[in-house]
Amino acid sequence: MFKRSAVIISLLVLLISACLFPFVIEKGTSAPSYNTFGTGVTAGDGYYYLDSGNGGIRLFLLDANGTVSSIFADANVSASDICICDGKVYVLLNETQRRDETGVIRSYRLKSFTTELEPLDYTVPFEIHAGEKATDLSVVGGRVVITAVSVDASFAEVYSISLEELEQLYKDSHSEDSEEEVEEPVVVADSVFLEQAGTNRFIAEAAFRDGKLLLRTDADEAEGVFAEDKELRSVLANIRLTFSQKVTLSSKIAIYWTAGTFILLIITIMLIILFRGHTKMFYSGVALEVVLLGIMIVIFLAYRQDQTRYIASAREQYSVNSLRVLAGEVENITFTKEGPEWYASADYRKLQRSINRFVSREYDSSVIYDTFAVNTVNCKIICSADGRNNIYASDVYGDSKIWEVMGYKNPTDAYALDVPGHSFEAVAISMSDVSPYRLVAVFDVGTAGSDKSGIYRMIRDLIILFTIASAVTIFVMWLTSRDLRSFDRALGEVAINGKSPYLKPTNPVGTDFTDMWNSLREIEKKIEKINYSSYKRYEAYYRFAPKNIEKILGRDSIMDVESGDRASLFGTLSIITNDAYTGIEDRVSHLNGLLDFFKTHSEEEGVLVSEREGLASLDVLFTDEVTTTEEFAIDYIRDCRESRGEYKAPSILLHRDSFIYGVTGNEDQSKAFLLSRGLSQLHRLSEWIEKMNISIVVTEDIKEREIGRYDYRYIGFIEMDDSGREVKLYELLDGCPKKEREIKLISRNKFEEAIKLFYQSDYYMARNSFSELLKVNPSDELIRWYLFESERLLDTPPKIGEKPGAIHTDR
Repeated sequence: MFKRSAVIISLLVLLISACLFPFVIEKGTSAPSYNTFGTGVTAGDGYYYLDSGNGGIRLFLLDANGTVSSIFADANVSASDICICDGKVYVLLNETQRRDETGVIRSYRLKSFTTELEPLDYTVPFEIHAGEKATDLSVVGGRVVITAVSVDASFAEVYSISLEELEQLYKDSHSEDSEEEVEEPVVVADSVFLEQAGTNRFIAEAAFRDGKLLLRTDADEAEGVFAEDKELRSVLANIRLTFSQKVTLSSKIAIYWTAGTFILLIITIMLIILFRGHTKMFYSGVALEVVLLGIMIVIFLAYRQDQTRYIASAREQYSVNSLRVLAGEVENITFTKEGPEWYASADYRKLQRSINRFVSREYDSSVIYDTFAVNTVNCKIICSADGRNNIYASDVYGDSKIWEVMGYKNPTDAYALDVPGHSFEAVAISMSDVSPYRLVAVFDVGTAGSDKSGIYRMIRDLIILFTIASAVTIFVMWLTSRDLRSFDRALGEVAINGKSPYLKPTNPVGTDFTDMWNSLREIEKKIEKINYSSYKRYEAYYRFAPKNIEKILGRDSIMDVESGDRASLFGTLSIITNDAYTGIEDRVSHLNGLLDFFKTHSEEEGVLVSEREGLASLDVLFTDEVTTTEEFAIDYIRDCRESRGEYKAPSILLHRDSFIYGVTGNEDQSKAFLLSRGLSQLHRLSEWIEKMNISIVVTEDIKEREIGRYDYRYIGFIEMDDSGREVKLYELLDGCPKKEREIKLISRNKFEEAIKLFYQSDYYMARNSFSELLKVNPSDELIRWYLFESERLLDTPPKIGEKPGAIHTDR
């Protein structure tokens, strides 16, 4: 009876899932729409449309009624264009990008299909010149013709290459007869024609047709090959997909739905067993599944909330506020009748320059996809960042909500644009109270942090984790149900090792069996008591001994370290100030936090060697084998700011030198010590660094030795008291908060030029330079220190023996 009920309930779950599946596929399938992110060609009665976006490429074959007869989809590639020649369909695939001294060089390859979209061959990759991007593809007379437009839209260039050569090279490099794997060659396409856009013009579109290079600049109407294909738009507006085709386009949803059904089936079966058996084992199993599912939901909701908060912040900071500034900048522009006169006017050039500056700003360029001025009367773009003028906004973004965006007057509300394969939102703001022209900013939500593919990957990983954990849970429950075998195995483990990992029976059957398990547990407890005392002594000894001391002193174990042991070594000393924490409790908490941080960064091999009076600073020594001390400092600073919610993080000084490290004392008490040249001066320097509100400072030896991936700012040098040697100091900018780092990077060259004037004893010019820098970054205490020092030296010349330019920590 039980088995029959379990089967019926399981079949019911599958039936409900199957009934809901078509509805989910219907809602989750995004059909293509006519926009500039897709391209199409017509061949006889058939229409081929290529849709390329964040989700890969989708190639459709339709008839005049919008019925789709064939689909090809690949989520791992992107494409630029499509053409038909000699009974084959060719797609231009975007391959890779690489950078050399001339700029970014893009490579492409072709993939061919039959007219029924059955995949045929690839070609080897081919490259075009740096700074250009392919925009049009044609195959003429056995040669591939690529039209490319420069990134700054100032010229277009035509390339030609033999199709037969590309296909043959691909076959040779993928031949099954070859014993060794042959790397694909990369062919450089031949340039055959180049044309400039003209003075003050941008190339919006370019195509090569019938031996001629056709251009449309920002002042031209969209005519001829660049005009809207109304026939193709009509076909796509009436597109009809079968259920199987919708499943193909929504393969991710189908996979996730299947996995979700499997998880639901597992939970159902476990609940059936639970309500039938009422055993502790299954209570634990179900509880584990519930907890695991809850953790998955919490992780997902936290991720979604974080992305939503980030997007809202990006929209407000980058899109809305910046767009208001842009609108104020161009509010006095006069619009004449749209036509050649307008595009030859100074007002157009002013508007174009303003929009170009807007989209190229450091913050906005990471979020803004497009910005344009549009006439809301006819939805026609009159000025855009990339020169796509004289076309309708609906031609660019398809059947989306672009009309609603332009008609809505509240710029704080963003509309999601329904562009398949892209995550776009748009805001609009009026250029004046009476003008029908509006500025529209379209930003990429995927770039802002809410990439749908990232969500899909998270869901996939969580589902896989849940499935694996569920399978493990079921397997463990099956194992532990065999009481007798578990008891036998546990008894053998206790007899040999004194304890058993299997000594956890679940609901044993019979009082005699329960008594046996209880007796075995008592035996294990007595064995544990015998070993407990010695274990606690060792644990206490190791707990209060400095970590890694035995490695520095060349001992195999901490138990082998003796009083008087010492070692001379080169290493890196990290002085971590603690004055950011005012109370003793806060300083102790900071010290505990540092030790906890070491637990997760054991590869750093750091040793806490000393603490100054009142825990004012902490000294950590790294052996010379460790070449990631900069990374340690950055990670620790970020951990203090983020993980523990401490806005003001400590300051860190990294200095490489020779040290003597050892242990002194007697059998009752001992203490570790560290000796080095100029150690007291380094401590004074670390206090000065904290006063300057600098996060991380490294000496020149650290910077040159570790050769990190970081940005530095030269801040001066100190003269060591013991030898008079100069030690150059650099601020590691990656340890600064993001906004502070960006400001310091922008002003770094001027700052270092000002320091150079200071070294040259030109205190007047140095003071002026530091004064200008302080206006840019008034919170930079180091600039303020140099400014006051320059004024002091202007009034009072350097003392005898005082080295001009050296940092003096007493001021």
